[in-house]
Formats: sequence, C-alpha cells, structure tokens
Amino acid sequence: MIVQDFNVVVDTGGDWAPVSVCIPLFNYQNYIVETLNSILSQSEPSISLVVVDDGSRDESVAVVERWLAQFSSRFSRAVLAANVENAGLAVTRNTSASIAGSKFLFFLDADNIVYPSCLKRHREVLEQSPGAQGAYSLIEVFDAQTGVMGGEAFHAGRFQYGNHIDAMAMLRREFLLSIGGYLHIQYGWEDYDLWLRMCESGEYIIQIPEILSRYRVHKQSMLRSLTNVNDNHVKLRRDMINRHPWLTLD
Repeated sequence: MIVQDFNVVVDTGGDWAPVSVCIPLFNYQNYIVETLNSILSQSEPSISLVVVDDGSRDESVAVVERWLAQFSSRFSRAVLAANVENAGLAVTRNTSASIAGSKFLFFLDADNIVYPSCLKRHREVLEQSPGAQGAYSLIEVFDAQTGVMGGEAFHAGRFQYGNHIDAMAMLRREFLLSIGGYLHIQYGWEDYDLWLRMCESGEYIIQIPEILSRYRVHKQSMLRSLTNVNDNHVKLRRDMINRHPWLTLD
C-alpha cells in the first residue's frame, strides 16, 4: 500500500477505538469545521479520528489544530498529520489507514457531513455481516445539486458500466491493507477502482438502506474540476479499461 511520508502535528495518544474516521484534507478550510462538527454528535460512543493534510495552501491545518484543541476529548485518540508533499487523494487515504489502528475505518471527505447515527449503524451492520468487507449507506446530495445516491446494492455486474457507490463508506482495515489500499489514478475514480478490485477478489460490501450522510457538490469538488473535463474523462475511461478489461464504459 503506497503511503506518503508525513509529519505528526497533533497526536492525543490513547487506545484506538473500534471505529476511526479518516479524513483527507486539501484546501478545505471553509468546510472542514462543519465536517468535524458532524462527528461530534455521533451516537457511536467510542471513536478515533485521523485527519491527513495533503499539502494545503490555505489555513486548513491550523483550523483543524484549533478545533482539536477544543474537542479532542471526544475521541479515544485523535491524530492530525501532514504529508511532506502533495500526494493525491488515494495516497492520503492510505496514509490515514496506516496511522489508524482501528478495526473499522470510515472514509469521510473534508467537505461532507455525517448524520448522528452514521458510524454506529455502519459498525453494527458489519458486525452482523461477517462476510462483508465494508458497508455504505444512502447519501443525501446537497448544496449545488440535490438528490440521493447510493441506492443500488453492491453488484459486480453493475460495475461493468460504471460506479454506483461513493467512497464514503466503512471498510475493514485488515481487508483494505490486504488488497493494497487505494491506488493513485490520474483524474480520479480511485474509489471505483477499489470496488472493482474488490469484485475481482470475490469480496463485497453491503448496502444500508438508510440516509446516513450528506455529500456536498460545489465548484471545488474533484468530480467537477477534473473528472468531468471531457479530455480527462476520455483518458480516465481508457485507463480504467486497461486496468480492468471486463469494463464496458461509454
């Protein structure tokens, strides 16, 4: 699993909770506090937190550091780390997974929000479904767009034509490490690639048919700034088919 050299900015010490929230951070000083605040109200009693900054050029690290000075007591252990240099979303997620020592990892982008029962419901479902390597829920889309996504059950055949599951999911750490974590893919779709490799290994994640989180769409979103640029999208589809020849991507 490819990780980045990093510096630890804050480490409160203590034992790792069964669940760690892993947040990659890059130039989201205006969103990260709302994201972190949504974790405070979780009904899951014991939570750990790992935030890894990927070379932000704004005040993102300072904002998180100040927030932790107020609220770190909510977590069994909280770590704020900063990559030595910008490495991209996939590697930054891997770095957070390498730091966190929890059984379950919930990946939350720095501009999204979780509802109070989110972490508890994901953990419960995974504990009740030992064959599943992860769980995901319905997600409310808000801000520049509205709607609901994540409504389709995990199915290998469905992935042949495109991705239908967001990266906002809880995974078993042991499995994520065994499969090599996220792979860096130029222009995005690291989560899609992870699901495809999961299918190819005969594993699966399970859907929770409840709205447990919120996905923010805005002009800084990666899907809007990189993936949807036509030339980039063509290159991305070609790359994904080279990695997974069984795909049929229009």
